Amino acid sequence: MSRVIFDQPDGAAEWSFFWTDPETGANCKIRPDYFLPPCALFPGGLLVDGKTGEDMSAAGFARYAWNWELHIQAAFYADGFQRAMGSAVPPTFVWLAQEKD
Repeated sequence: MSRVIFDQPDGAAEWSFFWTDPETGANCKIRPDYFLPPCALFPGGLLVDGKTGEDMSAAGFARYAWNWELHIQAAFYADGFQRAMGSAVPPTFVWLAQEKD
């Protein structure tokens, strides 16, 4: 995949990134809820993923993250974003959790 040219330093929401995995040949896609491109504060960029659930306390979110295997999603997104941006370091990844009520 070629490096993405992105000229909006304030980032963007719902931007899709596509690439072909070099090991498997699988076509891949990520669509972060919001991102910042690499910058002085975040050398690898910043990915923000919003999650909504019934119990988003520390313990509740830990269960939610485990049940939905969010660590796998975060690793996949970080890898894809790093490839897209051509960054030497992975992005900072943040979950923004809110309760439904």
